[in-house]
Amino acid sequence: MNTPITITEILGRAEQGMTRPFVCRGDDWMTYYVKGAYAGLRSLCCEWVASAVAR
Repeated sequence: MNTPITITEILGRAEQGMTRPFVCRGDDWMTYYVKGAYAGLRSLCCEWVASAVAR
C-alpha cells in the first residue's frame, strides 16, 4: 500500500487548469498539484477512478 504524503509547503496556484489547483511540496520533496473546492466532487471522483483503472 502507498504511504501517505504530508504537504509541507504551498507554493502557489497553478497557471493552467480550470479548477485552479494548488502547487504544493510534500515531505518527500516532490511537487504535487492539489485540487480544492473549485474542482467539485464529481470531478475528483472521476479522476480517482481513472487513476485506479490506469494502475
